[in-house]
Amino acid sequence: MNSQELDTATRLGLAFTIVVFVDWQLSLIKQHQIDAHLTVTGVRFTNPDFALYAQSFGVTHRRARSTQDFNRSLGRRPVEP
Repeated sequence: MNSQELDTATRLGLAFTIVVFVDWQLSLIKQHQIDAHLTVTGVRFTNPDFALYAQSFGVTHRRARSTQDFNRSLGRRPVEP
């Protein structure tokens, strides 16, 4: 999803969930470089503060740092082993 789509969804009052995984690198490209025995380059970058980004559109946001946080954020019950 990009900024324009987020803006449109917000203006239209659409309700759905977006999950953003933050890993600070282009992991698949990095793995391709490693597999091809190339120097790993150009795969690390910085990210914006996604909480502030969501807030700037008036979107409710939650940050999950564990599986339990993720499930709680989505309103899921814990899975029993």
